[in-house]
Amino acid sequence: MPGLLVRGIGPAVIFMAPPLIITQQEVSLLLQRLKDTPAETEAWLATKA
Repeated sequence: MPGLLVRGIGPAVIFMAPPLIITQQEVSLLLQRLKDTPAETEAWLATKA
């Protein structure tokens, strides 16, 4: 998603800075990606072990 800044700023905090013109559809996509990320990262790390 172009124009989106996301970074961790603590053990349980995610900072997000979406563009001010983000649409509801883009918000839904953003939330789905954030939901999927931990499982995808875990699967990726398993292939590296």
